[in-house]
Amino acid sequence: MMLVRVRSPLTAEFVYHYLNSDSFQKLVEDRVSGSSIPHIFQQDMKKLKIPVPSEVEQLRIARVLDTVDKTIQRTEQLIEKLKAIKQGLLHDLLTHGLDENGQLRDPIAHPEQFKDSPLGRIPKLWIYGPLSKYVYFMPGFGFPIDLQGQQEGDFPFFKVSDMELVENYRYLKKANNYVSENLAKKQGWKPIPENAVVFAKVGAALLLNRRRITTCPSLIDNNMMAAVPQGYMTTGFLYWWMTVLDFGRLVQTTALPSVNQTQLGRVLIALPEAGDEQARIISCLDSQDSLIESEMTVLRKLQGIKKGLMHDLLTGKIRVNINKEEQKYEDINHP
Repeated sequence: MMLVRVRSPLTAEFVYHYLNSDSFQKLVEDRVSGSSIPHIFQQDMKKLKIPVPSEVEQLRIARVLDTVDKTIQRTEQLIEKLKAIKQGLLHDLLTHGLDENGQLRDPIAHPEQFKDSPLGRIPKLWIYGPLSKYVYFMPGFGFPIDLQGQQEGDFPFFKVSDMELVENYRYLKKANNYVSENLAKKQGWKPIPENAVVFAKVGAALLLNRRRITTCPSLIDNNMMAAVPQGYMTTGFLYWWMTVLDFGRLVQTTALPSVNQTQLGRVLIALPEAGDEQARIISCLDSQDSLIESEMTVLRKLQGIKKGLMHDLLTGKIRVNINKEEQKYEDINHP
């Protein structure tokens, strides 16, 4: 760490925002020492040149950016509250379900509506068994580097990194690689069908417990696996159930964490036998998730606005207005 003491004519508020700006990061990157751990020395900091507007303008700039920061913070807090509500819903809906009136079943008030199972008390109208009874698994394939990079083709070829794209929040809509049907046949690659749930099966990405749904016949790399619903299972219920399945508890104890379809297939699951109850549960969770997704879109927009403002205000590209009283104060304090 490094302590920066601010002296006139700079203000601490302005320097704080400048040190967090892309402009400052660029200056640092140009001077950073090349080693296994990048770092910058005190003498390098002393040589950095930054714009110095008047004190009043610095405070005005900081005030504008503080306002955006507070809005971003409130949005982040709202997202965390919505996520907490979703977690509570997931627990209740995936264990108690919703009756024909859309009401959450209460095992205490109405114990007669529940039955014993290896998973504990579950609704009487639900069924249970190993996951392999309700889904079948499909593997991913090795993707040679010389075949990567095509932006068009018959099948998207998803890699683990594609799950991080904003467009792929829940549904896989965008891939960085595509392949032709002829190439897929030549390589022996069998596409995953639409409405399958895909996930990482090896490495650190496995522990992130991210799940995505395919929107068209797709290919996935060999670090991923797909679960395809069958029988009583619906895609939506499978997706939400898998979001609470912690792969960290299933991983093989090796240097590289991994899970296989045998392990996953043995996991017990309880689900409504009736498709309409699954649909009610899915609708409830989808609605809550839509609220979160909407606020995340707002957050990304705010972060983009802040980034633009920081560049424009901290580099002087856009100047903030100073009224006469503020200018008078500036003239008195900095003649």
